[in-house]
Amino acid sequence: MITLKHISIARAFPLPLSRRQSTNREVHVLLAAIAALCLAPATSIAQVQVPLTPSSVIGGSASLNDGGSQWDSTDVSQGEGFNGSNITDGDKSEDGIDSMWLVNAGGIDPAYLVIDLGDAYNINQIDLYNTHNRGGNNFGTGDFRIQASNSVFDTGSPTDFDLSGNIATILTGTLSDTSGENPITTVDSFSSITPHFEGAVRYLKFLADTGIYGSLHGGSGNNDLRGLNEIEVLTQDLVLGEATDFTWIPSNFGDWADSDNWSFESGFSASVNRANSPAHTAIFGNGISGPTTVSTHAAVNVNRVVFDNDTNSYAVAGLGSVNLVEGPLEEVPSIEVVAGNHEFQADVNLLNNTTADVASDAMLTFDNSLTLGGNSLTKIGDGTLAINNNLVSTGGTINCQAGTCSGSGTIGGDLNNSGGAVSPGNSAGILTIDGDYNQGAGGTLAIEIAGTSPGDEYDRLVVNGQANLAGTLAVTLLDSFTPLDGHTFDILDFNSVSGDFDSLNLPGGFDWNWDVNTGVLSVGSVVGGLAGDYDGNGVVDAADYTIYMDNLGGDSAVLGGNGSGASTVGQADYLLWKSGFGNTSGSGSSAAIPEPTALLLALLALAAAPVRVRCG
Repeated sequence: MITLKHISIARAFPLPLSRRQSTNREVHVLLAAIAALCLAPATSIAQVQVPLTPSSVIGGSASLNDGGSQWDSTDVSQGEGFNGSNITDGDKSEDGIDSMWLVNAGGIDPAYLVIDLGDAYNINQIDLYNTHNRGGNNFGTGDFRIQASNSVFDTGSPTDFDLSGNIATILTGTLSDTSGENPITTVDSFSSITPHFEGAVRYLKFLADTGIYGSLHGGSGNNDLRGLNEIEVLTQDLVLGEATDFTWIPSNFGDWADSDNWSFESGFSASVNRANSPAHTAIFGNGISGPTTVSTHAAVNVNRVVFDNDTNSYAVAGLGSVNLVEGPLEEVPSIEVVAGNHEFQADVNLLNNTTADVASDAMLTFDNSLTLGGNSLTKIGDGTLAINNNLVSTGGTINCQAGTCSGSGTIGGDLNNSGGAVSPGNSAGILTIDGDYNQGAGGTLAIEIAGTSPGDEYDRLVVNGQANLAGTLAVTLLDSFTPLDGHTFDILDFNSVSGDFDSLNLPGGFDWNWDVNTGVLSVGSVVGGLAGDYDGNGVVDAADYTIYMDNLGGDSAVLGGNGSGASTVGQADYLLWKSGFGNTSGSGSSAAIPEPTALLLALLALAAAPVRVRCG
């Protein structure tokens, strides 16, 4: 807000009590809003007028002093000072009387005024109004300085108060020097203000460093100086608004409810000195020196939560909850992870639709309940959102639009995967969806396999509603795991299914089979339905071993598709035949009793196999 301080110095100088009683001088300082183009949420704009008493000018030196007289006389012809009746608010004319100048005239050098603005302001412009000299009556100010401070001391009568404390010069300049006979009033505007190092200032001191003092009537002198009539101080000041951004301070541990644990942006006020309002943002930044737990034992309401620390992690814990709520100007609630891995151990409740923006290489984990409350949580950003506990919810939706959505918890609503990767578990694990799973063309279901035990060694997505499939199924093998023919992986369970994956991204070197109707991925697609049955007669016997031996190192096509899936016949096909020996088509893992001749051949084959394999 731009404000204006206006002082008519010819009426302003305060006198000792006896002299003040003999005059009728007043000072009015106008504090006004000049312009307000828009209203920012953090500030409030006000237009006020503050009338001040003559004590607004609280100090000064003698001017036009021809023998010790001060500013109290109205008899200009005797050279005894300013005539206070000559200037009225808004009228800067000289009115034919030469009584408007501040200049050293045998008194304190340099002549000065000390002004109390009534409050501290950030000054950005000072306008000095000065009246043209009249012929022969040439009292005027040339070069000047304006000093500022935030404290004063009482020097004693007649000079009264002067600046003290941290005094700094905020402006130097020269008044215009055009000469002439007419009482023309001109303004010299100065905007090159040097800010005081303390910021806003309350007290100003105008010093007339050079000036001319001639005879009062008809004397010789320099007519090229102007007299100082009035001072206007323009300031750019904020009527302090309520703080909205609160930054966490302590390391290691602290209570959310303790106001001493938060700081807020300078230039603002705060009725509640911590993040707990729909207008507030809680910032967990780089101020901590180690992993830090923020404890809350009550419900807190915020519009935004920001994590920005890639070195140390934050954990928001406690028996309370963090409620994400729409801001006063309908700002969408959000959680932003700019950097680092951070987690909510306390309950998180969505009171409105919310965005979670997790940057690349960053991670946000919910380790306790995340209640959707019928709202949506939209995940954006290339980082990871992990859900490791139940979402106790009345329904709602998680929209995975980018990055990775993972975890071993339960989503108490729907999961829409339009452009991200849904990766059950943290490594291997089971992610459960109480509602529907909807995967679009841009989505990926990412499954990790390190063994044959679901949840412990490979991922599973459990959908209690309907699975609507498109996009990609991507499988990754972990820990050097090598699946064998006949291994099955129940990676997707559902109540019903619609559609199928558009593409399969599966590890090479294996003969994979995906069955969308059962959600089972298997290894070793079997022609004729029986692994190890290389002649396709419906039984795994010695004749199949003979085919294996005769074609060792050759094209695996001779195995009729019932081998390991490798391009050439090798030891994996032998192990497959050995493990299935005696199985018949439709028998599953039960073994038929072989004929004696077949049993003999099998024993011979088992004895010979290691040698032949090593030679191959």
